[in-house]
This record gives sequence, C-alpha cells and structure tokens, in this order.
Amino acid sequence: MDSEFEDILDKLLKGEYSARTIRKVHSQEKKIRGVKNVPHYDLEETARKKLEEIFNAGVHSKYAREVLTVLEYSNNHNHYKTDALLIDDIVNHKRIVFNNYLIEYR
Repeated sequence: MDSEFEDILDKLLKGEYSARTIRKVHSQEKKIRGVKNVPHYDLEETARKKLEEIFNAGVHSKYAREVLTVLEYSNNHNHYKTDALLIDDIVNHKRIVFNNYLIEYR
C-alpha cells in the first residue's frame, strides 16, 4: 500500500497539484466513510514539507496525512456515470458530488 502513497507523493513533489486543488481535495476528507488507508509517517512528513512550500505557511502533520489519504482515495474511485477519477474531476475544477463516487459500479 505504501507504493501507492509513494506514487501520490511523487506527483505532489513534482507540483502536479495547485494550492486550490489541495484545498478542494482536503475538503473531501470528512466524507470518506469506512476504513481509511493511512500513509507511513516518513511519507507524511515529506508531504508536510512540500505543502509548507506550496502554501508558504506552516502545515500540521494531520493536514498532510489527510491530504495524502484523500489523494489515495481519489485516485481509486471513479464517477459512476462518467467513469472519471475523482482526482481528475477535482483537478479540472468540476463540481464534486461525493456520493457519485461511492457507488461500486463495476
């Protein structure tokens, strides 16, 4: 599971996500129900440092952990009609109706 978080962290470090996208991703965190995958502390700390660069402000470890958790979730859940990944819709600034990504379509 850590390899998936490493891929997500790699994208974050390359600057693929804007501050606006990260805020939108983080706003989805409380909507995830059930078991959440949690990143290793080392990955969380690396993400925290990168988020501090992006926001030009201090970032708590909890915020970095939540961002990584939602990024992992959004890379694995598709919209039930359009089949677009949640992260792609967030990056493209589409309106997010979170329940549309909960349905197991396949």
